[in-house]
Amino acid sequence: MKKIQSIYAFKTPKSLLPHVGMMSFGLILVSLCLFFSLNAPAYGDIIPPGHWPNRPGNQEIILNPPEESLFPGTSSPVAIENMPGLNLILTPLIRYWMPSFGSGGDHMTSVKGLKENLPKGTLNQGTLYYVNANAADSTLPLFRLLSLNSDMDHMDSNSTDVPGYQAERFLGNSFVSAYDAAVPIKSMVKDYPMDHLTAFHGETPDGYTDDGVLGYGYPRFGELDAEGKTHNPILSQIAYNGVTINADLSWGGVIYELWWNGKQFVNHNDCGREIQTALFKPGLADTQFGPTEAGDRMFQGSPVAEMQVSPKSLYTRSLPLQWDPRSYGGGSNNPVLYGGEFDRNARFMLHPAYKIIRYTIGFKPAESTNYLREWVTAYLNLDVSDRFYMNTAQGGMEEIPKPPDSNYVTRSIDEGAIITASSDLSYAIGFFTPSPAYISWYNFDGQESASDKTRKIDLWDTDAYMEAGVWQKRTVYLIIGSLKEVQDAITFLRDIQRLFPAFLNQDLLPDTANGFVNPTN
Repeated sequence: MKKIQSIYAFKTPKSLLPHVGMMSFGLILVSLCLFFSLNAPAYGDIIPPGHWPNRPGNQEIILNPPEESLFPGTSSPVAIENMPGLNLILTPLIRYWMPSFGSGGDHMTSVKGLKENLPKGTLNQGTLYYVNANAADSTLPLFRLLSLNSDMDHMDSNSTDVPGYQAERFLGNSFVSAYDAAVPIKSMVKDYPMDHLTAFHGETPDGYTDDGVLGYGYPRFGELDAEGKTHNPILSQIAYNGVTINADLSWGGVIYELWWNGKQFVNHNDCGREIQTALFKPGLADTQFGPTEAGDRMFQGSPVAEMQVSPKSLYTRSLPLQWDPRSYGGGSNNPVLYGGEFDRNARFMLHPAYKIIRYTIGFKPAESTNYLREWVTAYLNLDVSDRFYMNTAQGGMEEIPKPPDSNYVTRSIDEGAIITASSDLSYAIGFFTPSPAYISWYNFDGQESASDKTRKIDLWDTDAYMEAGVWQKRTVYLIIGSLKEVQDAITFLRDIQRLFPAFLNQDLLPDTANGFVNPTN
């Protein structure tokens, strides 16, 4: 692992020392190397985003800050490259293992939601790939065939003309080209007893050899598209200073779990929860919304195009699904690929006392239009979200009464933090932003099941025009600890903002590319 060292030699002013004391000047100097990529958003009508459920709430009157554009001078469109299209309807392929079928058992590919006559003891091994639901010049047909011989072998093929086999079912349309995040769909075969299978991405089962490529698809890693209690997360982990983050490769790379001091903060009961981001089209109904980092409301996960992991850093780039596929021609068994990209870079600050994660979010939209931008939201478990706070330079720390069940509170801030804490204040989580934003608290205590009950904090802006193919980014800070520790960390961040304005709109962390391990390769 290549070591990362500070490239800055100046001394830290004493006024930056935290109120609880520092272990050394050296550690402070390291922490100063992690700043800043800060951007001011544009504003419009006040419609707080939120996936589940959509509530009218008790909304407060908000004065709009002056309009400013993200990244001035970068408004010219950049073409979206290597994407199969806007709002592409997908078909999830799944695989069964039927131990009692044929002479020695049989693997069989099917389609999610398809009613099959399956023998007793059949095992659903999970989702293999997303492929195109519709035929196009860029696709290949994918069929399931059945052997006419006594071995009763199923195999997948791009043709129905295979000696000794007959067509049994049409499965979907694999891609001819390796679009961004798509991988080869490999057929494999075992000679005795005869068995063909379509392999999961990266799978090399014993006794099987390659039998060709069936086109390309988006890998799903055996994902079980079901409610949170039966979801099959594929986790990559980073940990530092007592905080552990688990990112889910099968749900868009979102923060699926966040652990500190024996407590897991994040509610991950469906694809609309977690710590993640989303875009919304103003004026759409509750069922429509827009592309969502983790996946859709049918528990179908967004593909991950890239995931880079180091001990203290996590970078993910995902191809988000539309939150409600029914609004775009899909459904409970057919997710809809939006066509744009999201990315996020989570990096622990090297600080001796505070648990701060520098969190940079990027949107690359697939169409030029206005969006409400939910830069970061956290759906939280009840035991870490009983009290709500706002911390601003003008007003200090203010406790906000918890909204009634199924309601929210929204405020506008020039800079500051939104925080939620346990009832005894020993556990807290907050988002700090150095630039204007809207912040919201949501309370969903009245849901039917214990796992569904949740509360949410949200940092967002509204009704901003975005051009197709142009990346727009914003950096915020995620802070963990007791309420006192979170408040002190916010003071520390605010001091740096005041004393080092030249750090704004810069990414001062040295290049860490050589320190990443990429599990998507």
